[in-house]
Amino acid sequence: MLAHVTIRPWLYYSTIIFLATSGYMNGYAMARVLKIFGRENDWKPVAMVSGIFLPLIILGIIFAIDFFEYMETADEEFPVARALASFIIWSIVGLPLTFVGAARAMAEQATHGF
Repeated sequence: MLAHVTIRPWLYYSTIIFLATSGYMNGYAMARVLKIFGRENDWKPVAMVSGIFLPLIILGIIFAIDFFEYMETADEEFPVARALASFIIWSIVGLPLTFVGAARAMAEQATHGF
């Protein structure tokens, strides 16, 4: 059912939107861990790295799979333009949300005994 032609675009774009908006949770969790270890001053560069690292890994995996499909002359290959567009959408939405989540976590007071 999920492989049906009419469902694929909805599944693809809803996955991209979910992953992009999960940047808020990424930033929040990252900043809370930094506060536990006493590294509150380093949150901006760490938020930048954590917001870009996962999309780059997934983009690299897509490029590797696409390369092997191209070498095997497969009929179904993932378009490179779509992979780059997904990375750009993910970065435009996910990176600012990572900073918003990190800033919110840095503004909160610690409620546990660490």
